[in-house]
Amino acid sequence: MLKKLQTRFILTSISAVCIVLIILFSTINIFNYAQVRNNAKETLIYLSRNGGTFNNFKEPMATPPAKPEGEDIMPPSRAPYSDLKLSHFGAETPFEVRFFSVYILNNQVIKYDLGQIAAIDETQAQIMALQLNKKNKEEGYYNDYRYLRWQDDDLTVYTFVDCERDLSSARSFLYNSIIVCLLGLSAFFILIWLLSRKVMEPIAESYAKQKQFITNASHELKTPLTVINSCADVLELEEGSSKWIDGIRSEVSRLSDLTNNLVSLSLMEEENHEVIKSEFSISNCALELVNNFTLRAQEEGYVLKYDIAKNLNYLGNEKNIKQLMSILLDNLLKYGDKSENVQFNLSLKGKYIVISTHNKTEMSEGKHNEIFERFYRGDKSRSRTKDGFGIGLSLAKSICEGHNGKIEAEVKDGYIDINAYLKV
Repeated sequence: MLKKLQTRFILTSISAVCIVLIILFSTINIFNYAQVRNNAKETLIYLSRNGGTFNNFKEPMATPPAKPEGEDIMPPSRAPYSDLKLSHFGAETPFEVRFFSVYILNNQVIKYDLGQIAAIDETQAQIMALQLNKKNKEEGYYNDYRYLRWQDDDLTVYTFVDCERDLSSARSFLYNSIIVCLLGLSAFFILIWLLSRKVMEPIAESYAKQKQFITNASHELKTPLTVINSCADVLELEEGSSKWIDGIRSEVSRLSDLTNNLVSLSLMEEENHEVIKSEFSISNCALELVNNFTLRAQEEGYVLKYDIAKNLNYLGNEKNIKQLMSILLDNLLKYGDKSENVQFNLSLKGKYIVISTHNKTEMSEGKHNEIFERFYRGDKSRSRTKDGFGIGLSLAKSICEGHNGKIEAEVKDGYIDINAYLKV
């Protein structure tokens, strides 16, 4: 149990940190890429409004001058730059930006401007521009070149800006951030794994004390219970049988079952507890127990139906498996509806032997695995309308887990199915 709790603590911590790091680095990389994209777009817009050149370029002022009153609105290709941020522009910008333009008229390339780039020749420029013009693309990326289409009367112009250096930097930052993220997660995992032992120490100490208390209390109760039972026998010999003596024996039996179940549960949940396994006929065990419980069912007014697969063998602890089936059968008769048949099944499904019960219930629809919690009672007032202490199903869960299995409960259409899966 403590190992599972420690594992859950580590996984929860790692998951939380992983989510934070993913959100953080994703946000940084998205903004970084968006900045590269926006800078390239601003440059292309500037070039399109300046005839595809940096002629007459002036470094933008921090605050653009106000537009004079009565100034006419200029055409888009020659509009002023006050709506552009141009924050990445500087005095060296015209000498740093690698760009080229291709002029198309009637789907024919009539002119090139390759003076500001050396990596592209006329053939490549023509192919790129004609492909984009054929697809009617206005803006986007062509490999590592960002392009923008602009019109000058009947002339179509594609301007390309080389973003290879900026995109390479963005990709490098992305790869580095992934490496840093993985290294950070690895370091955090090692750190949290080491610290988790310290975190678990108070819980382990409390859990050990709880188990020790249960074991001690169980042993201490056995002696007075034995004495009380012996006294009841003596009273019966001297005074004869009576409902009072029967009541004493009934309560002694209940408390004896409780102490035995608590000791069994404590042993099953010990980390170093080893289940001694041997191969046995689980079909014969189930049939034997069902026959025993059939008599009780008849006495209590139930109709117990069963479907037990034949010739099923299982490698496990026979005593524990019998206890598991007894718990499920006992629970079936305690909480079943006498107006409906109660069902017990044993079957083989894939890699699991399934022990299941089926009976009517008033519980709400859906999963109800909380019934396997220790001391769980559906009646919150914990009134004793039914015998039991809420230990049985918790012990059944421990037995299943000790055999690499699991147990589940689900309510559907007013019936509850409890299924114990034992891995073959």
